[in-house]
Amino acid sequence: MTLVSMALFSGFMAGMVGRASQHQERILSEIPLSITEALSKFNFEGQSTVYAVCPRCHFTYKPEIKQGSSRAVYPEFCTNKPHPESDICNETLLETPPDKPDDGPGNSPDDRQRKPRRTFVYHSFHDYLGGLLARKDLEDVMDKACVDLTESMKGPSPDVVTDVFEADFLRSFEWKDGTMFVERKGVEGRFAFSLNIDFFSVEGNRHGGASASVGIISMACLNLPLSIRYRPENMFLAGIIPGPYEPHLTELNHYLKPVINDMEMSWERGVHYSRTASYRSGRLTRSAVVAVVSDLPAARAAAQFAGHGSHHLCTVCTCFHKDNVHRTDWQNWETRSNKEMRQHAENWRDAKTLKDQKQIFETVGVRWSEFWRLPYWNPSRQVVVDVMHCILEGLTHHYFREAMGLKESSSSMPVSRCAFTYNFKMPHPADTTHGLRREEVDEVYLIHSVLQKPIQNTDANWVGLVAKVAAKHTKSIQFVCNDLKLSCEPENSRSRMTRKQLAGLLVGWVSV
Repeated sequence: MTLVSMALFSGFMAGMVGRASQHQERILSEIPLSITEALSKFNFEGQSTVYAVCPRCHFTYKPEIKQGSSRAVYPEFCTNKPHPESDICNETLLETPPDKPDDGPGNSPDDRQRKPRRTFVYHSFHDYLGGLLARKDLEDVMDKACVDLTESMKGPSPDVVTDVFEADFLRSFEWKDGTMFVERKGVEGRFAFSLNIDFFSVEGNRHGGASASVGIISMACLNLPLSIRYRPENMFLAGIIPGPYEPHLTELNHYLKPVINDMEMSWERGVHYSRTASYRSGRLTRSAVVAVVSDLPAARAAAQFAGHGSHHLCTVCTCFHKDNVHRTDWQNWETRSNKEMRQHAENWRDAKTLKDQKQIFETVGVRWSEFWRLPYWNPSRQVVVDVMHCILEGLTHHYFREAMGLKESSSSMPVSRCAFTYNFKMPHPADTTHGLRREEVDEVYLIHSVLQKPIQNTDANWVGLVAKVAAKHTKSIQFVCNDLKLSCEPENSRSRMTRKQLAGLLVGWVSV
């Protein structure tokens, strides 16, 4: 590119006396001399929006651009109400740049632009999709995926699924008019995406070390073949969630809002591109998030379900309580109703008090998520735990280290954690017939765990077991006794059995 500039300069100077004209010098100055400079002139980076982020509640604010000015204007204070009854956050969003040594009349603090204390940079999804459609090799295979699936749906489902475009979900994923989403209308483009959320420590993973954490929101086009789907140049980085701490509870919604805005528009109205690699006259496109793929904590946070360690242990079926973690009778599992989940989420969102929100969440384990703005959202089918976290770092890790006890520090530990198993009955928080408070429901589970733990057959251990059970609430102990059909009525009907006596009944049942 330097040689091109020199050749052009020589051409300008041929037959001339003196220096080049002002017009010629301007042309020479506009010729890029590096790859970076050349790419910048094509504006390949796409549009991005810098949101101001509240350091306290993570609420995001889109900048306003005043007419006749390119300066982004943000509010000075956070106006978000984190809870229905809470006051406005009122945290300061902006900071004043430090004074310069040569501050003059035109560089006073009032004249200098105040910048956000914390930012979230969101990259436009529509620009990203336009970049994919500008490449003919990609646009053709993206359309071919829909054509192939439409043809394959004329026959039975494949016995072996090797890609998401062969799975039952996309074969039954409907468009607004009742037809299949992948059935293209004319030249219209139909594109399916997976959305990924993950948090990681920027300072490395060390036991007892620093725990600064940032997150990423990214997307992958599922229309692309698996061999090129996850190449960095083909993926969409929506934004990086700033650290050092992860968003708490519903605060992740604030970072999801920009990408959900784009996906909602792409579904409802569609996005028209004036020209693509294969369609010189342009085409309309519609895109959908068909899967949210994350590790278990991030997946629960994105869908605003209760954590995986809670009694609401499953996002797919109605199995409730930790006591059901090891159930394997999958044929008896009942799928959650998506209509009911959406209603619960809307009830939580519209609740007038924090107490009402907590009551709804404790009962059903669902809060409002930005994903519910998508009319096709069904978390029981679209929330996916990725293979790496689920199998390699989850099931395999648990099997060898926990089940088999293969640990360096405790190689002699017993393999079994339970002396016996029993199908105990569990109360549900929504069931008020038992008159148990939430903490009493939790203690029922703890009593089950204590009773099933192995102990040495000595008098001291049996006495200790009675003491452990007797430390729980009376109603919790009575519930377990009634479940086992143990009589809680003393011989003298005028008095009631003490907790120690009730605990003795349970321990006696265990010893038998």
